[in-house]
Amino acid sequence: MKGLKPNALGMAAGLLSALCMLVLGLLAMGGYYMDAFQAMQAWHMWFDATALGVLLGMLEAFVVSFVGGYLFGWLYNKFA
Repeated sequence: MKGLKPNALGMAAGLLSALCMLVLGLLAMGGYYMDAFQAMQAWHMWFDATALGVLLGMLEAFVVSFVGGYLFGWLYNKFA
């Protein structure tokens, strides 16, 4: 078995989380799911219900998830 590809795992995690932030941000702009939006806003410092806030939240979510996914894949390959 070859193991996981950390870069691919990081990209997948980053893209998925950025997509989730986009969907939640667009829904919040329309006034929907405000409780979920406020919960996400508490964890992401630049996430806001504006176009710029959504883009910055997507960027932050991508970076954090990419690093987490990459580290998970790298550690998995080291210990497996």
